[in-house]
Amino acid sequence: MYLNSIVIDALPLSPEHIAYLTAVFRYFFGDGKFLDILFWACLIDIAAGWMKAIKLGNFKSHFNFIGITKKVGIFFLVVVAVFLDTVLSTNGVIYTGVVLCLIANELASVLENLALLGVPIPDFVTKRLGVLKDQAQNEGTKDQDTM
Repeated sequence: MYLNSIVIDALPLSPEHIAYLTAVFRYFFGDGKFLDILFWACLIDIAAGWMKAIKLGNFKSHFNFIGITKKVGIFFLVVVAVFLDTVLSTNGVIYTGVVLCLIANELASVLENLALLGVPIPDFVTKRLGVLKDQAQNEGTKDQDTM
């Protein structure tokens, strides 16, 4: 696993410690193929969010803290998916589904941020993102109306 090797190579540990940390990492995050992609999508989304905030002039530590907290929550959700897979013996189906949905969500967020930065995005993509954003806003106003 690529992410695992980056973390392990950065630490000056003995082979026994490396084996232990690898076992702990795989226990909590599974041995999935898509975790690296999710990790990099989260980092790219954070960077794109920072660029958007700087361009729009609303870079605030509070929003930054909320965004990073959400990213930590994403990885807690991955841990929950691994535990559900283990308990239900689904051979990685839940884990893979959760991680792929999270990757899609992160990539959509990156595209939205890049579109707000002025990066040319194809029309069919921006229309679809606009439809999803409008649906989310409409559902949010419905939820507020019922409270």
